[in-house]
Amino acid sequence: RMDLPKEEIDAVVFLVQYHLNMSDISQRRDLSDQALIADFASLFEHPDLLRMLYVLTYADLSAVTRTAWTAWKGYLLRELYEKTFDALTPKSTNAADVAREDIQELIAHTGDQFSYKQLTNHLNNMPPRYPSQNSAQEVTQHLRLIENLGKEPVGISVAPSGLFSEIIICTHDKPFRLSEICGVLATNNINIFSAQAYTRRDGIVIDVFQVTSPENTPEISQDLQKGIEHTLIEVFREKVHVDDLFAKYQQRWSRRRQPTIPISTEVTSDNEASEEYTILDITTQDGIGLLYTLTRALSKLGLDIYTARIGTQADRAVDAFYIRKNGKKITDPNDIQQISEQLTQSL
Repeated sequence: RMDLPKEEIDAVVFLVQYHLNMSDISQRRDLSDQALIADFASLFEHPDLLRMLYVLTYADLSAVTRTAWTAWKGYLLRELYEKTFDALTPKSTNAADVAREDIQELIAHTGDQFSYKQLTNHLNNMPPRYPSQNSAQEVTQHLRLIENLGKEPVGISVAPSGLFSEIIICTHDKPFRLSEICGVLATNNINIFSAQAYTRRDGIVIDVFQVTSPENTPEISQDLQKGIEHTLIEVFREKVHVDDLFAKYQQRWSRRRQPTIPISTEVTSDNEASEEYTILDITTQDGIGLLYTLTRALSKLGLDIYTARIGTQADRAVDAFYIRKNGKKITDPNDIQQISEQLTQSL
């Protein structure tokens, strides 16, 4: 009736169809996954369509309520837009060439601090996704932490990075290690937005967290950094148990927490979005130390966590975990059902 050209009608239909898609992917998926970005980019016939969806997604998110839009959501949305735009206008479409360029750049930037043998040994021990997900500066920092590992059971690095601080924790892998770290961060009132876990073949783990301070600022004070490191050392040496620390912390804060409308827990699985991992999407009541509770429950089930994305909508937590069991995706519906039931019980 408005007599619009067909291409404009098609564009409007496309935007309506996918206006929630960009928001969900940016907040609940691993944006360092090149296959995910390529799959999302395949939706767009041209970059202008991506630009329109980006603007519509921003407008939709920011218009809901005053608290619906956050700087973190804006950061993620922008990251997805930029990576998708790059995929639509690629300099190189050969994945092998890109991987070689990543490794060559790492060698060029770390050569004055670490030998070629040290670097290649580190890369060979890491998952294939590691070189493309970390800059030369980040890899150098990881190698420094590994080099110093020995005197203490943990190495920690904290540095501001835009809207958040990046906490890197290097230690030796053991069952429940990631959940222990999440518990220590929770009891120090650290707000975690995402977590990335890398496990080397020799059992060294590097866990990377995007966080803010208890005051929701990017800077983590020196005193707080020292407190986190001290507590991690005590936990890893088994002088204290993180369960006890968390119980005291939970009791202290539960007295101050205002009652909210109950939200039922929903767990869904996705084996299509990632080539390597099963993704668990968990929607539940937001609560004190929720990430610790979830990672502990997943570890009890013998699941390995590779990536976690943490989101909130009012009192609702919307979290996603990239997981595997025994190095493989979880495809058996009965296993998925058991995981869902155990997670629901833990909450």
